Amino acid sequence: GQECAKALGTVRGSGEALAGQECAKALGLGRTCGGGGEEERKREGKRVQEALAASAGTDPDALSVLTYDYVPDILEKRGPHRAEHLANAKKLGKDGKIIMAGAFVDPVDGALFIFKGTEKQDIESFVKADPYVANGLVKNWSIKSWTTINFSE
Repeated sequence: GQECAKALGTVRGSGEALAGQECAKALGLGRTCGGGGEEERKREGKRVQEALAASAGTDPDALSVLTYDYVPDILEKRGPHRAEHLANAKKLGKDGKIIMAGAFVDPVDGALFIFKGTEKQDIESFVKADPYVANGLVKNWSIKSWTTINFSE
């Protein structure tokens, strides 16, 4: 009902909470809020939040990973392009888009970038502008959404 909708954060633009069947229908849940125990409400709350994020655009906390597969002789070839490569990544870091990145070691055969709240097309734009990619130092790359579990809480 109304209390469940408020607790799950399902509200209209006016701030009025959606309720019952309207809440379920709007979020594609197929049933009304309520029933079940605490764990079921938590799971339903997560589904509701995911549905809201999907309908509103990129979730500001959503994580994506970009992986690079480097050419075998990357350490010998990267020199002329490294400053620009790092500057591009640092700019997105300052904007809060890249929260962590780095190359793999032993062997240095690729890299991983962790993006937060960034649309896939924006990550693709970063890749296309990266001098490592433009100059053939990256054999393959991929972008994937990443779901995490925080074990420290």
